[in-house]
Amino acid sequence: MDHQIRLFNNRVSRIEQAYATRIPNAYAITSDGLVVPRSRRRLRFRFPLRALIYGFACAVLLKGFLIYHLGQESYSARIDTLLAGSTYDQFAARVLMPDPASLWLAEKYALAVNFIRQP
Repeated sequence: MDHQIRLFNNRVSRIEQAYATRIPNAYAITSDGLVVPRSRRRLRFRFPLRALIYGFACAVLLKGFLIYHLGQESYSARIDTLLAGSTYDQFAARVLMPDPASLWLAEKYALAVNFIRQP
């Protein structure tokens, strides 16, 4: 029971500290005399640049690995097959087209694998 009381007192002290650190201007009085907390947070709708950069980096890493694993000729043949497909397949093919960064990564994957396989 003593342990439960200690946990409760810790929780109460955390709540009191949170109330003590609030800004006094964080409350407003409405026209009917009710005291309500003001919301200090504003909603900001920003472009998710970080997510876009991470997505681009993942796509380049995936393409580089696929080019290394399948080989350049096989990868290009699969892209050509996708280009002949539906609209969604054509979009995927354009995203998965080999670019210089992916080709460079495929070469680096090959070097890393050869280095690891050396006795």
